[in-house]
Amino acid sequence: MTAAGIALSWTDEMSARLPDLFASIISVALTYRLALSLWRRKRSVLLSTLMMALSPFGIAFAPTVFADPQLTMWLLASLIAVNSRKWGWGGVLYGLALATKQNAVFFAPMVLGCGLVRCVNRQTHRMEFLQWIGQFVVGASAVVSLLVLWDMNRHVSVDFWTAGIESNNPHRLIRSAETFSRIKEWWFSARYLAGNPATTGAIVVALLGQGLRDAKSARHTDRKTISALFLVTYLVAYLAMCWLVAFPVFDRYLLPILPIMAVLTGRTLDKSLMLIRAATTKQDKVITKVAPILLLAMLFIPAIFTSSNTITVGGDHGSYDGIDEIALYLHNEPWGTVLYYDSLGWTLQYYMFDYEIYLAPISSPSAIQDDLILFGHGSEHRYLVLPAWQSTSEIIASVTRSGYSAALALETRDRFGQQTFLLYRLSSNP
Repeated sequence: MTAAGIALSWTDEMSARLPDLFASIISVALTYRLALSLWRRKRSVLLSTLMMALSPFGIAFAPTVFADPQLTMWLLASLIAVNSRKWGWGGVLYGLALATKQNAVFFAPMVLGCGLVRCVNRQTHRMEFLQWIGQFVVGASAVVSLLVLWDMNRHVSVDFWTAGIESNNPHRLIRSAETFSRIKEWWFSARYLAGNPATTGAIVVALLGQGLRDAKSARHTDRKTISALFLVTYLVAYLAMCWLVAFPVFDRYLLPILPIMAVLTGRTLDKSLMLIRAATTKQDKVITKVAPILLLAMLFIPAIFTSSNTITVGGDHGSYDGIDEIALYLHNEPWGTVLYYDSLGWTLQYYMFDYEIYLAPISSPSAIQDDLILFGHGSEHRYLVLPAWQSTSEIIASVTRSGYSAALALETRDRFGQQTFLLYRLSSNP
């Protein structure tokens, strides 16, 4: 879709932004449809759609050229299809999500699990269950097969799947020193999911509370309760994966969970209003009518500010500010200079493709230690670059154990004054 948008006009960036804008608008309608199929309550559906439409997070990504809004749209469409027992179409739509971005692989359990929760009952025969899964796999495989044929005909050295995996796979879990810093970094983006930090925090607490109530509920045959409990569990698992696996902390990785959070929020608020209504007198029941208006006001004001590009998610808000300074600093380094890096591969290759510098990836602190011990004598010009969101203590300790010292050569900051990159000069100890 992005390629089609660019093809409309190679000189106008608006044509590249249109696919994401349309995908974001369609996703609001799909969120309405998903909430309707899951909860079948007018107020739950209204509140879910309201949050999706006015979320600053969704608005911020609507005019970008990232693939994530389109990924979100296809995943929503696949969820709706499997919830409607259209497993073949669900597979096709999931295949389109996978063709849009490889991250879709992490959402396969959510799509399949949600569909099975809605469709499986005590009367379901095993062959019927296998037939649903088979239809889904066939539908997804049809799209993936076309993707593979397209990729083969491109005649490139690196295929579509490998390029995505190599650029984003950290090959490790987080280190102990990164535990709290990554929570802080993810919250820095996630706080805008529901308008502002206070509202987002309150909704997260409410969702977890409702999840615990659902888990304790005796009516586990209720499809709505089981579906809600499954989705809350999936959200917790997905966020735990983003935290504990050392993926880059990119705000766009949270976009696909926004509609899921929206439909769960709609149900949770609706249930809360029902409890309030049951506990209040007839004169106080106006609270249940005013509450949706208050939610609208809480979301509307941040949405207005987001339309003026004043929040730090979506598009370019300084995540890579300073990488050009790193490249400029190293521009005149002689042939044979080595630059060690952890998670900045494609970015460094873009800015330094014509440099006479060897870019050396390191997968762990021990990797740089081994490299320096074995090959450190081959060049006196060695550097290490690390993003500010990554812990430096363990890697610097490994450098020290190898007989080298790391001196800070350059520190860069983004447009908001936040630290972005650290460049160290590595020198052998006498």
